[in-house]
Amino acid sequence: MNDKTSIINFCNSLGLTTVGFTTCRVFSELENYYSYRKEKGFQIEFEEDDIEKRINPFLLMEDGKTIISIAFPYLHDENRKVKYFSKYTLGEDYHVVVKRYLQKICGYIESLGGKAIGFVD
Repeated sequence: MNDKTSIINFCNSLGLTTVGFTTCRVFSELENYYSYRKEKGFQIEFEEDDIEKRINPFLLMEDGKTIISIAFPYLHDENRKVKYFSKYTLGEDYHVVVKRYLQKICGYIESLGGKAIGFVD
């Protein structure tokens, strides 16, 4: 089994079934978009202000090879007729919950001999 399949299987074992991979590269095509948002004041307080940090993952991991993106499933109350909020909004901050998952995944990647950094949206 290759590392990609192994990582997908590990994520699946944690209940995370949507896992994607892309090549680590500078996303220069996003620079104009982020500049426009910044000029128009469309950024929100949680967004990184430095555009270069947003488009260049090599600033975070100089020898990065792959970016892995994982969709985290929101739990919904299936008994409600009208959906208002995910169950996660009623408890612990999802950033904290997702970070714990990412720590497990990063640990697994490191056990395979790789390097990993986890980020929550």
